[in-house]
Amino acid sequence: ADAVLDVLCESFATYPVMRHTLGEPRPEPRRLRTLIHLFASGRWLREHPVLGARDAAGRLLGVATLTPPGELAPPPMPPVRLAAAE
Repeated sequence: ADAVLDVLCESFATYPVMRHTLGEPRPEPRRLRTLIHLFASGRWLREHPVLGARDAAGRLLGVATLTPPGELAPPPMPPVRLAAAE
């Protein structure tokens, strides 16, 4: 899970929505990681597919999280949501 979060954080660090949501020109890494973890945890808890692309050395280079069609609302995640709000 850490490698997936690393790739997603790197990918979204300059994403305009993250800058707007976190209120900074470049989000502070800890806050960005907490927010990305919140989003990814919802997928993992519902056992949605997560795809990854690796280079020849085995390093994870890209990640895609998928939501199957017709998926219901996510389960409650109070501990993660509380951490994201701080």
